[in-house]
Amino acid sequence: MRRRISEKGEEKPHLRGIITNFYEEKGQVLIDNEEDNGVESGPILISLHTNAELIIEGETVTVPLDETLVGRRADVWIDEFIAKSRPPQTKALKMVIH
Repeated sequence: MRRRISEKGEEKPHLRGIITNFYEEKGQVLIDNEEDNGVESGPILISLHTNAELIIEGETVTVPLDETLVGRRADVWIDEFIAKSRPPQTKALKMVIH
């Protein structure tokens, strides 16, 4: 099942939190979401959308997600849907790693 995300406040990230794990087989990171923004708080799996913008420490990069990101803070703007799985999953249109 999927849930549509409101497009209000596009400037503010939909998700924000610490990356707590990396799953190499699917190229996903698990973020412990700290924001509510209409999305249930808690862990959420994030993968990059095909044309996603990935910014690490202020620099736009073209590398895949990897284990070096675990423990870092991330701001994420997501695709319009979140799969209601356990944990929920979505695709990032933009991810900023601090």
